[in-house]
Amino acid sequence: MKLSPSGERHHAALDRNRLCGEGHKGPGSSVRPRNSWRPRTDPIVEEVRRIRDAHAAMFNYDLDAIFQDIKEQEKKSGLKFVSYQPRRTEPNRALQRMAPLRLLSALLLAP
Repeated sequence: MKLSPSGERHHAALDRNRLCGEGHKGPGSSVRPRNSWRPRTDPIVEEVRRIRDAHAAMFNYDLDAIFQDIKEQEKKSGLKFVSYQPRRTEPNRALQRMAPLRLLSALLLAP
């Protein structure tokens, strides 16, 4: 592709079409030919999906059985798996004080 001389202007749409029509020019170029989009596949992701599918097929895709098997594998591994207790949250005192007022206003405004 040739650049226009300094100060010379062209129609942007024509330049865009010209660029797209030329397509990929080599390593490092970001210009792709039209209709060349293909989803990228990651071999690691594909391998994990194959293994996960094979494991699920062994249990006829029954989630309870899959979960039970994973828990048994955790026990057999000898590794320590940690589960934390859920955080306790304090009730919102301001909302608790407002609750009787809301109930009273609902009763008063009811038809």
